[in-house]
Amino acid sequence: MSTTTNGNQRGTQGRPSAAEVLAPKDPTAEKIKSIFRAQAKHLAALFPTDGETMVARACSMALTAAKTVKASPESIAETALACLHLGLEFGDQAYAVPHGGRAALIVGPRGLIALAFRSGFVKSIEARSVFAGDFFEYELGDSPYIRHRKATAGRRPERAADTCNYVTHVYVVIETTTAGKIREVLTAEDLRFYRGFSKANNGPWFDNFEGMARKTAIKRGLEFVPRSALLATALREDNEGNYQIPEDILAAVRAGGTAIPGDTGAPALAPSPTEVETLYADGAAVGREPGSDDK
Repeated sequence: MSTTTNGNQRGTQGRPSAAEVLAPKDPTAEKIKSIFRAQAKHLAALFPTDGETMVARACSMALTAAKTVKASPESIAETALACLHLGLEFGDQAYAVPHGGRAALIVGPRGLIALAFRSGFVKSIEARSVFAGDFFEYELGDSPYIRHRKATAGRRPERAADTCNYVTHVYVVIETTTAGKIREVLTAEDLRFYRGFSKANNGPWFDNFEGMARKTAIKRGLEFVPRSALLATALREDNEGNYQIPEDILAAVRAGGTAIPGDTGAPALAPSPTEVETLYADGAAVGREPGSDDK
């Protein structure tokens, strides 16, 4: 008699089928699981509340990242934990990229926006790209203003890789909780300058130029906003290349494969429901990735 589990045909009495036995296991995924199983209690102690749940989520995030990021299992586990340490989610607000055989944590535009809102000093953020053919004028100084009207057609290239040749400016408008308003405008020359700091021959500046341009504008605008410790850390580390994993996380992950005495087993690997933040207000560009409606 055979049984079916998760849509897969099993052998008699629920034993694994021949296909399951012969299927090779991913060594990176297996190593990640062993790290979280062996160090579950130590890793849970890194979080002030819901440690076991956070570790389970980090394990799930690391396993997902391992499918596309070719890096050491330890570094993938570290980036997943560091991402949750910042209160961010992989794939939406931050992401892991391979760098010299290790995974590096990069905070994306949505992540910066989320951290800015949590600082308590930001009421709204809007960042947009200006393409050739758009109406655009601005003035900074004592009486600043920005006026932008999109062209009705022909503003985007046929190939996304050519976007860098079409974007003429990016700008950000940040409204603070103290009724202040901050404006920052970057020209195409400014973007080439900031892009020059990237030593990579591929990556976000090549695959998603518009997104990186908007992120750069947001970072420049946030320089004039009071920042929380987490936001200040994310901005500083991002300027230096990537987020530096806190030493307590590194120590916990690299403690070795020895199980902690009294450990009762592995954390559940299924992620908990994604925490939804209320960052939208009447359709305004608050808390979403700016310019996402430009397509």
